[in-house]
Amino acid sequence: MNNDRPRSRFRPIAVTRLHGRLDAGDVRLSRMSRAGTVWTMDMEAGEPHECDFAPASGTWLETEDGERWALAAQAVGRDGSPGGAYLTVSRIEDDGVVPAIDPNTLGDAAGTPLGCELGGLIIIETFGSATNAGGPLQHVCTLPVQTSTHPHPDGATLVGSTKGPVFTYIGRGAALNDLHGGEVGVNGRYLPLPGHVAISSGFEVIAAKRPAVRHFPAPTQVIPESPLLWRTVVPQLRIGSPTFGDGCPP
Repeated sequence: MNNDRPRSRFRPIAVTRLHGRLDAGDVRLSRMSRAGTVWTMDMEAGEPHECDFAPASGTWLETEDGERWALAAQAVGRDGSPGGAYLTVSRIEDDGVVPAIDPNTLGDAAGTPLGCELGGLIIIETFGSATNAGGPLQHVCTLPVQTSTHPHPDGATLVGSTKGPVFTYIGRGAALNDLHGGEVGVNGRYLPLPGHVAISSGFEVIAAKRPAVRHFPAPTQVIPESPLLWRTVVPQLRIGSPTFGDGCPP
C-alpha cells in the first residue's frame, strides 16, 4: 500500500449525549453554531453553504461543556429539512485534521461500535476528478450504473448503451456511493481497503464516484447523461448497490 497518498486525519471530540442514531463507522462531525446552523456542501457543485439544523434535521451530539455537533454526511435542505440537496460536512482545522467522535465516549449509548474507521487509512480524492488517488475501484455494484463516461476509468463491465450517449455498467468498480466511503465486496461486507473522502473549499466530505443527480423535482434521481466523477456521497440514493456496506468500514 502506498502510504504517500494524501490521507484524512482526525481530532477526537469527547461527546457525552447522543440525539438520534449512530451506525458503525459514523465518526465525522460538523459543528453547530449558536444560531442552530451547520456547514454543508451542495452535493453537485461542491460549494459550502450554511443550513439550518434542528432536532428533526438528523443526528446530533453534545459535549460536556455544551458544544453541539451534527453528524457529518447527512442530507438536509437549506431550512434544515431532512433529505435535502446539501450534505453536512467537516471543516478542516488549521493543522489539517477534522473533528470526529472520540471512540472512548458515549459507550453503550450509541448501540454500535464507534470509531472503527479511526484506525484505518482514509485517502483524499480530488473533487470533480475521474482519477483515483489509489488503484482502480474494487467496490462491487449489483445494480446497473448509467453514465456518459466511456470507456470506464475503473474497468467495469459494459452491459449496454443508448443514444445520448448513455453507457450502462455493472460489477466491480462500476461506481461507489457508500455512506462511509468504503468499498464493498461480493458478500456485501467492507473490503480491507482505504475509505474515500474529498476536499472542497476547506471542508472534508465523504466521497462517492458516481454520475450527477438532480434533486428537483423530488425525488432525487441520477442524471444518466452525466460523467462518472468523484463527488459527495448521496445518502438518499442507492447508486450501484441496493444497500450500504454491512459491518464496520476498514
